[in-house]
Amino acid sequence: MEEDVERIREMLDATTDAASRFRIRWLIGRVEDLKLSKKVDEAKLSAFMDKTLDEELERSLILLKLAKEPMTVLELSEATRLEPKRIVTHLIALRKKRLVTEKGEKEGAYVYSTG
Repeated sequence: MEEDVERIREMLDATTDAASRFRIRWLIGRVEDLKLSKKVDEAKLSAFMDKTLDEELERSLILLKLAKEPMTVLELSEATRLEPKRIVTHLIALRKKRLVTEKGEKEGAYVYSTG
C-alpha cells in the first residue's frame, strides 16, 4: 500500500514536471490550430499527442529518479517499471539535451545522473 502511494506521488511529480516542458506547452498550443486548419488527420494528431505525452512523462520520471541518486539502466528500469530498452532510448534523448550525464561505472554498467 505504501509503495503504491509513493508510486502515485512520483507519477504526479513527473506529470507536473512534464507539463512544464517546452515541447508539451508548444504541442498543446498548436493542437487547436492544427485541428482548425484540417491539414492533419485528427486521429493521427491524437495518437501523436498520446505518444509525445507518454514520452515526456517517462522522461520526467527518469529525471526525478536521477535527481535523487545516480543510477544504471537496470536500476532505472526497476525503479520506473519501464523496459531497459525504453530507458536507453530516453537516456539518449536526455543526453542530447544535456539533462543527463554519465557519472562513471558500477558493476560494468554506466551510471547516469542529472546535470
